[in-house]
Amino acid sequence: MFAFLTWNNYVYFRASHIRHHQKTVLSGQDGEVRLPQTLRYREWFWALSFDLPACYRALKIVVENSLGIIRGQWGAQLFPEQASRRPVIRFARIILLGHLVMAAAFVATGHWPLLLLVTFATFIADWLNKTLALAQHFGMQPDVDDFRLNSRTVLLHPFLAFLYWQMNYHIEHHMYPAVPFYQLKALRSQIEHDLPPASRGMRALLRDIAAIKRQQERASAMPPRT
Repeated sequence: MFAFLTWNNYVYFRASHIRHHQKTVLSGQDGEVRLPQTLRYREWFWALSFDLPACYRALKIVVENSLGIIRGQWGAQLFPEQASRRPVIRFARIILLGHLVMAAAFVATGHWPLLLLVTFATFIADWLNKTLALAQHFGMQPDVDDFRLNSRTVLLHPFLAFLYWQMNYHIEHHMYPAVPFYQLKALRSQIEHDLPPASRGMRALLRDIAAIKRQQERASAMPPRT
């Protein structure tokens, strides 16, 4: 249900995320973390309002998948055979048809606000999710086998951690992916002596992201070495 409401194909995501855990932040091998990771300030405008670019991408992918089209090298690696693509195509059609039926019902019955509250809710003011998702690996060390170097844990207020399904404990999640999300905090308490210091709270995280962004800008402004 969550995948349906957020326009996410859980079949594709499951295959993609398994590979992401196997190839975390390895150049050319991790399709979920494209290197070099960048942050454009205009993305914050969309994240704080209605994320039109994300909405367009999601709808485009769902329509293409429902037609049997899976684009990109990453998709080809995940689903090399036509038979393996059928579940992706099937769920994409469920998403597309289901949302079309609901949208038509909302319009026909005069319940227009439900288009925003249900159909497109996932694209409205999604800054928190985008920020925390970015923080998982942004500015961390690529091409290493140590999750303590390529992933980041952020210590959040319990309510925010609940909303994010405890994925803020991201080093722990990658080190022990079989541990259920609701036990990640307890896991950290057991292995904290072997972990790097974590950012404490959203303010500290935003400062860290801003510092990495400035460092990237300085590096890109430097003349190439001869």
